[in-house]
Amino acid sequence: MQVRRGFTLIELLVVIAVIALLMSIMMPALQMAKEQARQAICQGNLKQWSLIWSMYLQDNDYRFVEGHQGVAASDGGGGRYWTNALRPYYAGSRSDISSRARRDKGGEIRCCPTAKKTATEEWGHIWHGDPRVAWGILSEDDPMGPYDFGSYGMNHWCCDLQKPREDRWPWEFHWRTCDVKGAAQVPVFADAWWMSFRPRAFDEPPEREYGAQIESGVNNMRRVCVNRHKGHVNVVFMDWSVRKTGLKDLWGPEMKWHREWTQEAAQFGEPLWPHWMRGMN
Repeated sequence: MQVRRGFTLIELLVVIAVIALLMSIMMPALQMAKEQARQAICQGNLKQWSLIWSMYLQDNDYRFVEGHQGVAASDGGGGRYWTNALRPYYAGSRSDISSRARRDKGGEIRCCPTAKKTATEEWGHIWHGDPRVAWGILSEDDPMGPYDFGSYGMNHWCCDLQKPREDRWPWEFHWRTCDVKGAAQVPVFADAWWMSFRPRAFDEPPEREYGAQIESGVNNMRRVCVNRHKGHVNVVFMDWSVRKTGLKDLWGPEMKWHREWTQEAAQFGEPLWPHWMRGMN
């Protein structure tokens, strides 16, 4: 009778080595597939936001929210912030929002799948320069929106600001309506480290890829220059297209962040790229 023998130690080690080799070959492909899935979900979220913005503008004579330095007459003041103004289009009424229900009331589409955990949960404050972390959570009585959080932000030059407020944010630079020439070059909404930003061509990129410092009121481009998708961010443009955009391209003359961007970009040119951005296209 033939005796059946098991694997020898050498055979077992060969099998383990082959499995390890296959895993090492497959891991980059799996990581790439995961990133592509996150990219697709993020773009899907932003496509929904493009529809939300379009609906809001249709209901408001094609004019943007007034912004945090003004008060919108249309809804008693809540329209100054996009999180409040757009809430009925993505999360029901404001009274529906509670700390327990916040993730069920529009929270999912406010977050890129790469950055769902909030800075509040991670570090105990509402914002931080890390592409893997969302801003928020805001307090219950915060005028920007109770319990709001997210990893997308609005180009705050797209505001219907009614009168000049601060010299560093020229009043005439704002896009007050979506009915403009070259709408396909005007960013409205994008991956970001904070809920809003007003880029200037002379802004400097973040010095660090992770844990970057975000100044209040200056260097606003740092809020949207976030390495969330392998050197890119996803952007909603004013023609309501969603496009993957290179981080260095955020400073390009074709990105009309505000009405005088082309001239400003030509005047200042490219910034000095920090080490973590130098290898990017």
